[in-house]
Amino acid sequence: REEFAAWEEKADIVITHGGTGSIVEPLKKAKRVIACARLKKYGEHVDDHQLDIAKAFERPGIPIKSLYVGRRLLTSNSQEPFSTRGVSNA
Repeated sequence: REEFAAWEEKADIVITHGGTGSIVEPLKKAKRVIACARLKKYGEHVDDHQLDIAKAFERPGIPIKSLYVGRRLLTSNSQEPFSTRGVSNA
């Protein structure tokens, strides 16, 4: 947990699953969040509550985007693009 917190502190963007704590903690530290909800239809979870949680955070002024990984991309309803400009892979 401490190692994750150290990496999170250095990050500009945090990519996480759609759990409440995994979204809220980086937002409290003013980080941008990409939430990859685990889904029932792919056998990743028992229901789609992570998708519901991630979508609930998507509103103006909150720096979060919800998506599925790879072929499961979910387009955001946000009007503001999520820019990764200036973010390094370091």
